[in-house]
Amino acid sequence: MIQIVENNWRPFIVLTVKTSKEKFYFDVTKRPEIIAGEDCTRLLFGENSVVVEEKMEDIIEAVDKMIAEEQERKAAEAHEYFLQTQAAVAETAKNLEK
Repeated sequence: MIQIVENNWRPFIVLTVKTSKEKFYFDVTKRPEIIAGEDCTRLLFGENSVVVEEKMEDIIEAVDKMIAEEQERKAAEAHEYFLQTQAAVAETAKNLEK
């Protein structure tokens, strides 16, 4: 399972560089070209590239999970804001009836 980095800065997932086993913090907003190999994945960033051990399918699954979690969080925030707004409207209406 690919690790998703929880932070408020950028959306990262942690991948493993094929040749050195170093951790590669992939900023998923960079949107590289992806070449899927049998035992590795190449991420192309313009003229630069990184070869990682993780499979393309696993990378895509991790990014999809990250996006779904963010959508759920935003929906929960929107619902909370809606409830607060409804309460404020009801309070205003009650005060206007006085």
